[in-house]
Amino acid sequence: MRSYNIFDLVDKNYNLEKEVEKISYYVYDDNFFCKRRFNELTGQNDFARNYKFIELCENYLFQYLPNVGTCLSLSEFLGRVNAKIIYTESGIEKESLLNFIEVIENFLFIYNKKKKILFKNYNIQYYEQSYKILGFLLSEIENKLGVSKKVLNNKIILCDNDYKLCEVVDKIDNIDVGWELIKYKRERLNSTGKRKVLKQLDIFLEPLIDEIIKTKEKSSIIYKMAKDLGYLYNNYEIRHSNLNKSSNDYKEFLTKYSEKDFVKVYDLTYNLILDFLIAKDYKSIQSEIDKLKDAHS
Repeated sequence: MRSYNIFDLVDKNYNLEKEVEKISYYVYDDNFFCKRRFNELTGQNDFARNYKFIELCENYLFQYLPNVGTCLSLSEFLGRVNAKIIYTESGIEKESLLNFIEVIENFLFIYNKKKKILFKNYNIQYYEQSYKILGFLLSEIENKLGVSKKVLNNKIILCDNDYKLCEVVDKIDNIDVGWELIKYKRERLNSTGKRKVLKQLDIFLEPLIDEIIKTKEKSSIIYKMAKDLGYLYNNYEIRHSNLNKSSNDYKEFLTKYSEKDFVKVYDLTYNLILDFLIAKDYKSIQSEIDKLKDAHS
């Protein structure tokens, strides 16, 4: 008796390296776009030349890519952001692959916004089949890598498929907070890096925590969350210098903490932040729900 049917095997035998080869083909080798030239004799736009995806990015789209720093070319940018796929003995390095995919997604995002201008000014348009296939391949590999696309400040950011993280990022208005939340999960941070992110989040969180605590609704879950966040921020070298002996906030017990101990506390704090922001979102609509209940009770 077979263990798998043919449809199960399609997914089971998914090969990451082969899929990367397919994506690379559509980025570097496929005739992805074509440019037409107006023929004065026929009054038609005749075929002029094809463009590879990477050529269009370099020649037309790179100028629209945000936050490239002092990079003067696409090649320089790919190197600086570690988006040139690295192959190791154990396989493809995940970080370089994610960065590569994120770059391609951003160029597709830019093209979708600029395609009318490219067609109007340069008679450039995509081949529909290539466009669809590349989009499909990217979606599949992102699913296999456990990430999804988020649009933050007109940039595509790949975010871990953590349902709480995705819910908060989708609803939050503050782009910088959304990025810090994603960065905490996505980057392989040590305790110092995690502490730095938590400090940045505190600029946004502290007023919210104070607002909840001032309600003095001690029996509510969100009040307890706010108090716990305050405790963690105040006592674990996040908000205050708890390891400085000359500080009023010095905590001797932290001198016995290892790197692993700090990471554990910071991860606990991060997860509580997500729960707190979800709970606060619910609290903001709770009064409306109570009105509905009162109207029909």
